[in-house]
Amino acid sequence: ATITHLDSCYARTPEAPTGAAAAGYREVTLKVTAPAVTSGIASIDDGATQPTAGEDPELTYTLPVAKGGTEACVEATTKVTYAWGTVRAGEPAKLCGKAAAARMEWHTVERSCPKGKPKCTYMAAYVEGLADNQTMTVTYRPTGDFKCAGKKPTCTVKIKADATGKARTPGLMVTGKKGKIVASAGSLKATYTGS
Repeated sequence: ATITHLDSCYARTPEAPTGAAAAGYREVTLKVTAPAVTSGIASIDDGATQPTAGEDPELTYTLPVAKGGTEACVEATTKVTYAWGTVRAGEPAKLCGKAAAARMEWHTVERSCPKGKPKCTYMAAYVEGLADNQTMTVTYRPTGDFKCAGKKPTCTVKIKADATGKARTPGLMVTGKKGKIVASAGSLKATYTGS
């Protein structure tokens, strides 16, 4: 009867835990926090998910994903344990975040210049955040002084990501001063502008 009396006075169904997400390279970090309770000890029940850091009532989960921009979630419930043995659990909350999106950017590539062009620059489109071994076609759209071979309006190159989700196009000699080259693959895009 005493425990029933204690339960009716003090034991409450706790609120759901809250989460704060941080986007990483092909991973999501979720900091999950149990709400403050007036009595009892709050903890987080996360099923089979293993936290990578922290201790109750604040746990951190680092969740790997296959490629950039992918969502990852933890389902967690707040549990409150009271000194007399009663345990109350709240409703489960699905706490989610997204990994940093894949991106493309131009970088200089070290390569020797052909005879007759002592000063030249090679550029390549670097892509990060792809799935392991993912292949994609990068399309170049040059304007101004920049040209594709055979004076075509666009040229393409296939690339394949390594085991860390990174890839780059072969070096492209950029000899023009005016104009730009837009590299694109799906929603990824990077623009190289002549100096």
